[in-house]
Amino acid sequence: MDREKAERLADLDTQPLEWSWVERKLITSSSYWLVTTKPHQGGPHARPVWGVYYDGSVWFSTGRSSIKGQNLAVDPRCVVHIESADDVVIIDGVAELVAPWEDVFAGDHSRAVMRRYMAKYVMTESELSPQGELSDAGLYRVHPRVVHAWLEGAYPTTQSRWTFELPEAARPRGAA
Repeated sequence: MDREKAERLADLDTQPLEWSWVERKLITSSSYWLVTTKPHQGGPHARPVWGVYYDGSVWFSTGRSSIKGQNLAVDPRCVVHIESADDVVIIDGVAELVAPWEDVFAGDHSRAVMRRYMAKYVMTESELSPQGELSDAGLYRVHPRVVHAWLEGAYPTTQSRWTFELPEAARPRGAA
């Protein structure tokens, strides 16, 4: 194991909250708040999205021409927050368009995500067909850069922070 990976794993074990608690909250959250940035200094844009936590990332869908989709096309940096304000998990990350909706069942990785999505929201593949309102949708993956977590009633003693290296493909243009 390389030194950087060993240090990151040690970091996961040295926070007041355990990483397994964070993952459990991400998995069991019914929905997530997604915050994107409107281009041309338009400010933040916050909206709830359905999604799943899988393979270390939050995955969600939205229309590519929606305000969220347009914002992410210009600036993929975003914030994802679980629905709870008492048990807090906030991800500062970078969104990647994984697949247009017509291709979400084509790749092995996205097919695994969609199975979880269908189980979580009790839906069938035919209900998620790329026709109608989903024809413009895309499947997005948020790669975490920094994750914050705490219990609201015990903030000073539970405040936790983890930092992750973004995969090369998820680094915003011009980012180091």
